[in-house]
Amino acid sequence: MSNTHIPKVLFVLLGVFGIAAIALFAYMGGRYSQPTQTATNTNVATVKNTNTAVVANTNTNTTAKIAANSNASNANLSDTPSATTTVETTAGVSWLAEPELLDDLGLLSDSYPDDQYYRIATLDDGGELIYMIRFELGSIISRFKKDSDGVYTLLANYSDTTEENLAANVTVDDDTLYPELEHPAAMTVSGLDLSLYTVGFQAYDLFVNISDELTEFGASDYGTVYSLVTAVTTTYNDGSIEGKKYILKLVDGSVAVYADTTAFLADDGSIIATFSERDSTFADRTFFQGLVVGGCGVQGGNQYPIDMTPEALVQIGETEAGEPLYTIHADGNSTLRNGYESYLLGREADDVMSYTEYVQTEPLLLWPDAVGDYIIFTDTELMPAVECGKPLLYLYPTEPTQVAVNVGANITVSEPAYNGGWNVLAQPTGTELFWEGKGWGTYPNITTGKVVATSTVEQTIRQDLTTVGLNETEIADFLEFWLPHMPNTPYVRLTWLDTKQMNQLAPLAIKPRPDTLLRVFLDFSGQVTPTTTLSPQTLTTTPRNGFTVVEWGGLLLGQ
Repeated sequence: MSNTHIPKVLFVLLGVFGIAAIALFAYMGGRYSQPTQTATNTNVATVKNTNTAVVANTNTNTTAKIAANSNASNANLSDTPSATTTVETTAGVSWLAEPELLDDLGLLSDSYPDDQYYRIATLDDGGELIYMIRFELGSIISRFKKDSDGVYTLLANYSDTTEENLAANVTVDDDTLYPELEHPAAMTVSGLDLSLYTVGFQAYDLFVNISDELTEFGASDYGTVYSLVTAVTTTYNDGSIEGKKYILKLVDGSVAVYADTTAFLADDGSIIATFSERDSTFADRTFFQGLVVGGCGVQGGNQYPIDMTPEALVQIGETEAGEPLYTIHADGNSTLRNGYESYLLGREADDVMSYTEYVQTEPLLLWPDAVGDYIIFTDTELMPAVECGKPLLYLYPTEPTQVAVNVGANITVSEPAYNGGWNVLAQPTGTELFWEGKGWGTYPNITTGKVVATSTVEQTIRQDLTTVGLNETEIADFLEFWLPHMPNTPYVRLTWLDTKQMNQLAPLAIKPRPDTLLRVFLDFSGQVTPTTTLSPQTLTTTPRNGFTVVEWGGLLLGQ
């Protein structure tokens, strides 16, 4: 494949989110006086964000209030959980303590390699309830009832699947309700306004175990809500930033994941707020949630600093709900230093601003939530240059076929033009689609892989791609692009993301549905020694049958 057919560009896949914990602080630098729980700041200038017409997060709660919290050590109010709510279960239903994996039941009109079925409950009349998950632009959830005679019915109130996608022997129940399976789009727990953390799709409606990592946060009408705190690895003062999500586990083992409602952040990244005259430029800037990236996806959920000092914060504005917005001026502040390290990531040394210049741009915005955490937002112009490189799709229908393709990402560059999706006449010999943009998914933790001598990298990659099922043309295309980007070190660590991981990181919707989907993505880094703590990675072959779609890509910095 020549470079004239497919541009050698990469895409930034960032959906980095953050929550920060700290107190409200004193008057700084002649700007705002400290707001209180009930007082209205009278020093607000009339510089309004002109983008207020942009539709913001639809899961908003404009009555959100800031809880007064002067604890400079940033004690988290969620350490004191509310009383646990017990959700009453439906009579005649016995929910299993753990979902039981089943064989493919074929309850949809088409099958898909990653379709998974689970038994989630038994019924007193001899039947059972079934949970199905399909990864397509996130996770598509379906729940079925199997009666004592083996007849299956789709529970339409708790399923994303539509009637036309069902197998011929499956009926539809539009009436049955199970209150214990309900979860809201938004709710208030322990004074904190939460919205579903969907990142554009239901990436987290998967089975998880309630473990020591989860701390009881508070009660809701739908069950107990837990907080999940993740230590975020940082370059400067490691451990000074944490990520947080809120987890509602339902009785069938699935979960709904929530995060703070940020009504002031518009869909285009602009801030719906009033800013002081001195800080009016904030009205013309766009921001993304978070500071530190993991791979080319989000890391740890909403991120917040844990070592902030009151002297570091300067109030710059106020949301429409009367909530203060801050930036950081203290040169030595670890959050600013970590922001600078993220800004440097992937950029050439001769094409970056100094740390002093970075601080002067006022790159960060912080918003306090109702439990004393401060969510971090970073100027999009200063986001890390970490990219998932050159995702290239090959479509191989069995005959010339009109194919529609959607990618779970905000597409910025594509070939051919994306225009909200591709609709192309694909040929059996192969039709190629290229894209770049900001993906919606979560980058997996790297726990497996191998370290090889740099002199054997090409041979190893060729063998690995042969093993997973790429053909000679696809392998040649991969090597043509990626070999020049291999690190110039004695050893290279190679880790492959598989189809299931890619379906969560950057999910695809393809119609007609392919019979075979094979996605492979290379995460790599240079090493000076062959030492590694990673577990060995086992690669499996995906046989090609019928309409086949193949995609390859990889992780790069600053390309």
